[in-house]
Amino acid sequence: MRTSTYVRFILSILMTTYVGTESSNESSFLWPRRHQRSSSSRRRSKYVDTPKRRIPDELFGSYTMNGLIPVYDWFFNETSASKEYKNVWTNEFIEKWMRDFSIENVLKRKGPVARFPYGAGAPRSILHALQKYDINGKNVAVIGTIHPWIEAILLNVGNTVTTVEYDPPVSKSFKVKTVKYENEFNTGKPNMYDVIVTFSSVEHSGLGRYGDPLDPDGDLKVMDDAYRVLKHDGLLLFGAPMGKDALVWNAHRIYGTYS
Repeated sequence: MRTSTYVRFILSILMTTYVGTESSNESSFLWPRRHQRSSSSRRRSKYVDTPKRRIPDELFGSYTMNGLIPVYDWFFNETSASKEYKNVWTNEFIEKWMRDFSIENVLKRKGPVARFPYGAGAPRSILHALQKYDINGKNVAVIGTIHPWIEAILLNVGNTVTTVEYDPPVSKSFKVKTVKYENEFNTGKPNMYDVIVTFSSVEHSGLGRYGDPLDPDGDLKVMDDAYRVLKHDGLLLFGAPMGKDALVWNAHRIYGTYS
């Protein structure tokens, strides 16, 4: 198991799992046993034409630990090419999310927070973690964002925020910087961020759902990159599906005993 004496990895949010899997109440540090493969070359994947409806035969064993992890079908195409318009974040757009996910709304589960798809407990858990570890006035990166609810909470407690995405939205707001993952994490300077927050993101990496290259170790490589760009006394807040091991292609992974 890979561990760090410099970075405190905290699983503060346990997401609901899917496809009939049993959710776990265990809070743990997830470094999957697949880590033996993650030390391989970081050469660029040749599987860049994504998403793919099926797992390529030559990658099936790597994605499933030679058939140990079951595969379920739930396909998405959420690349920018599949959308009618490019996601643009203006000041007005970000300010609306900040109002919707105000500290009061999050704590009291009011307004849009009460109708939040992940459940009102997810924003509240994020806020509690920020308060518990005194995360304000920090340089924070958010890995993976469709809607800037995490960014809104971070801004409301006084942080500087950068969103990191494979296909980032266009930011015309001075409140949030958006950058492409390949430009920021793969080639960025080490020790850049005080804090990294990721929720329902890493489990998608390497599955091609969002136009990222196929990579059975994509999730592990994201964690390696996060470790590299965090400051030595940095903090990672991490949320992902937990339960019985499963690969739901190409929606997400579910982490369990083996993975």
